[in-house]
Amino acid sequence: MAAAVFRFQENLRPLTRLYDGERYFLIPQVLVLAGLIQVAAESRRWMRWSALGLLGGALTRYRVPALPESDWATWAARIERGEEVKAVPIAPKGLTFYYPGNPERRNSQKE
Repeated sequence: MAAAVFRFQENLRPLTRLYDGERYFLIPQVLVLAGLIQVAAESRRWMRWSALGLLGGALTRYRVPALPESDWATWAARIERGEEVKAVPIAPKGLTFYYPGNPERRNSQKE
């Protein structure tokens, strides 16, 4: 996580939007949840209740909305054929990438 903070030190806003990068923080989230489970199972009574409260809050609030439909099958077929694609929509919404095409693939499919 320190590398991500260093990389975005000029603009930390992308790191605060949890819906864009939750996949990058999956391992730390799992480790924190595993730690809370261990504390809940093996600690004194007050620590157990605290850990169970945090665990319950974490599990009930963790929702990741589905990504918007972007007709990826169409774009993938064009890329597979080697066609140039100027703006393939990707997540987060509003971003695109350019695929210059692959002339060798286009030529091999014509034969």
